[in-house]
Amino acid sequence: MRISTSSVFDGASARLTNLQAKMDRIAQQVSTGRKILNPSDDPVAAARSLETQQSASINDQFAKNRLGVKNTLSITEGTMGSIVDTLQSVHEQIINAGNGVLSDEDRSYIANALQGQLDQLVSLANATDGAGNYVFAGHLNDSPPYTTVVDADTGAKTIQYNGDEGQRWVQVDTERKMPVNFVGDQLFPKYPQGQADGKDMFKELQETIKLLQTPGVSSADRQLQLSNAGKSFDRTLQAVNDQRSMVGVHLQQLDSLDSVGSDRANNYAQTLAALQDLDYNQALSDLSRQQLALQAAQKSFQQTSSLSLFNYIN
Repeated sequence: MRISTSSVFDGASARLTNLQAKMDRIAQQVSTGRKILNPSDDPVAAARSLETQQSASINDQFAKNRLGVKNTLSITEGTMGSIVDTLQSVHEQIINAGNGVLSDEDRSYIANALQGQLDQLVSLANATDGAGNYVFAGHLNDSPPYTTVVDADTGAKTIQYNGDEGQRWVQVDTERKMPVNFVGDQLFPKYPQGQADGKDMFKELQETIKLLQTPGVSSADRQLQLSNAGKSFDRTLQAVNDQRSMVGVHLQQLDSLDSVGSDRANNYAQTLAALQDLDYNQALSDLSRQQLALQAAQKSFQQTSSLSLFNYIN
């Protein structure tokens, strides 16, 4: 069998090209830190990597959602705390107003203090989440839930709720959603409960202020109104505390979900590292062996290609 010079040359050239390609691939792995450069390198590992990356991305989005919800609920919880403080001040004024030795002027001063606290309550009820969304307006969160309406005929002022009963929910984990707003009527319930003509804390305060500003009101009428205001205070304080407790529970749950999400993120990172990350010690060792093999093949090819029949003729 005859082997032509061109066949020897082509075979050696192909081997050199193959060795160079292997060395280049290892060098690229070292530079990128990845052992899978193309899906065809390891189709199974590439598919698992893609699936893990997608799961990690969803987990990261849940973490961002939780952060947003946590910020909103923290603002809401702080606002509810301020409402409780203001209600406590209202209660003190209501108790003071029941003192039988007070004069009409004294009660007028108390009425002015109550008016300031009423204004504060309305302001707190119209609180936003920092992004311009009203947290106590239900779904109608782009406008203040509480406004003052003036009767054109009598001039009487009424504070009315303009929101609805809806809640906005945010996905904070695979199977967990959480509300990011509350309904004003849940904080300031009307009595009788659910009736359109019922009185809430705002209306009771307005009537109490008006009564305290009116001279000559009988003690019986005054005590009746103060009693009604006290009952409204009790209902409102209970409602606010109930909602505030719910917010606290949600914040605790978010902390727990953050812990689970963090563990999940670490697991995803470890899985991706096992699938993708390069073993540098092994890769550098392989690179060194490939370089030696390539150098030996190049030297052999150089020696072989320079040979001639005349080298063997004496």
